[in-house]
Amino acid sequence: MVLQTILKQLQRSPTQCQMEKKNKWSATRRLYPHGEDPFECIECGRPFGVKSTIERIIEKLEGNHWMYTNSDNTKLVKMCDDCRINAQYHDENAPLRGPDRPRVRTTDDYLDS
Repeated sequence: MVLQTILKQLQRSPTQCQMEKKNKWSATRRLYPHGEDPFECIECGRPFGVKSTIERIIEKLEGNHWMYTNSDNTKLVKMCDDCRINAQYHDENAPLRGPDRPRVRTTDDYLDS
């Protein structure tokens, strides 16, 4: 008798898959309220913000701000955090990039001369 009631309860309880779908939907709903579409990173495709907000930022900066005229800096606004940092680090005009490091000298260098 007890076994039958336990089996009935298990049949009525939601499965793990159903619970994950529900949690995934609620998390997405929390991140993007009012049903707005997320903006996807142009490098990795990961959603990171609301599409209307990113487009509004680009519209205000492009052509009006000195950093965003005649440059590819608007691409940085369209990237997620990780891709933006990676792009700035590997950029040729990186502000904190120093000269290339000198070659390490070893004892062999002095013995050969």
